[in-house]
Amino acid sequence: MSEILSFCFLLVFDILGRCDGVRMVELMVPQQVMYGDRAVLKCLYDMEQEDLYSVKWYKAGQEFFRFIPGDRDQRITTFNLPGIFVEKVNSDANQVTLRNVNLGSAGRYRCEVSAEAPLFNTVSQSKHMQVVAMPRHGPRISGGKSSYSVGDRVSVNCTSDKSHPAAELKWYINGHQAPYQMLHHYPVLKHESGLETAILGLEFQVYRNQLNPETQELDLRCASSLHVQATTHDMKIEEKYHHEMARHVSSAHHIKDNCVFSIFLLAFSTFYMFY
Repeated sequence: MSEILSFCFLLVFDILGRCDGVRMVELMVPQQVMYGDRAVLKCLYDMEQEDLYSVKWYKAGQEFFRFIPGDRDQRITTFNLPGIFVEKVNSDANQVTLRNVNLGSAGRYRCEVSAEAPLFNTVSQSKHMQVVAMPRHGPRISGGKSSYSVGDRVSVNCTSDKSHPAAELKWYINGHQAPYQMLHHYPVLKHESGLETAILGLEFQVYRNQLNPETQELDLRCASSLHVQATTHDMKIEEKYHHEMARHVSSAHHIKDNCVFSIFLLAFSTFYMFY
């Protein structure tokens, strides 16, 4: 009996001596990846003298990749998930490579590392990845007229091209950014593809000081912009910029002002005649 107890104590002490076990060193998941590119997810860990049992990758809590070094017949196993296309030849115990990422590939990724028996010590860590789709075209202006008179109301919309996330829109009146009170913010349109469209309205009454002093024109411009820092498959950061402008120029005149003056002159003349 004493020999059995001694053996148990030795086993417990041996296990306790290895309780520190596997340790997560670094999880490298790109914050932003361009639509259609490859994404490399790295999981770096220290086994602390333990043997590796398995490395598993999850997206939104669902397993899609498993590496078991002790399984000689099939070390790598993949599971089908929407937006997940694993390159097995470029995946191993420390990294998973995804090809042709799309908007369905975006989400939270978790790496889980487990040591061998008897304790199966397990550590895990997770990070979020965003997939970016840049606009292919510039913004569009709708609702603008060919001419305005002083006193008229302007009501126009600027619509961005499809992208993810939606592009940022800004309005300019004769080179000056439109004040916030003139803007009408519409909800972002979400398409079935996952892409998004931004719409920004502009409403104001035409005054003389808003016209171009040289041409007497009303120059409306809408700027669409999107800036991302995408990670390439070799873990380099690339700056991506989208900045395009749409323009609508209308002629303007002072007919309404002249009409007011004419009415005043007619009233004055009538009064003078009766007086």
